[in-house]
Amino acid sequence: MATMNRNVNLEEINSDAFLGIPFLNYQSPFQKLIFWGSVVAGVLWNILATFVFHINSNIVVIVTIFPLMLGVLFGCNFNQDLTLFQYIILILFKPSKVYVNKPSEDLKQIKATKERMKKEAELRMREELKASPEEQKRLLIKLVLGVAIAVVLFIILLIVIASTRTDVIHHIITE
Repeated sequence: MATMNRNVNLEEINSDAFLGIPFLNYQSPFQKLIFWGSVVAGVLWNILATFVFHINSNIVVIVTIFPLMLGVLFGCNFNQDLTLFQYIILILFKPSKVYVNKPSEDLKQIKATKERMKKEAELRMREELKASPEEQKRLLIKLVLGVAIAVVLFIILLIVIASTRTDVIHHIITE
């Protein structure tokens, strides 16, 4: 029974890809025109040279490959940033400028991880400060002073309420 892998990376799904050929990913409209135009030109040249002009088949094959090569060099991409022609130039001439290709999703994940690690480090520093004996003494003194002030304020509040209150008789006994 056939099974299907449901863990599909959305980056790998590209509506422009043709038969799963990765070099046809990330094509601009101009590159699509170059690539498909060269394919059409090569096929037309092959048909016309063979059936109309009756040229030798060896020459037809060699000349048919030329527009296809141009279409692949300038119409296909090695990756999101480089065409195959630019990639071949990088290989042949070894430029001094280094090209690093990182998908933007990875950069976002790296930045998010960096922020998370920074927050964790700050939290760890705070925990270490709270764990030190000096900080524990300060916290204990603050707690005792806070409770003492709250108790004193509560007693003062009760005294003020009790002193302003007049005796109220709720029930009168009548005979």
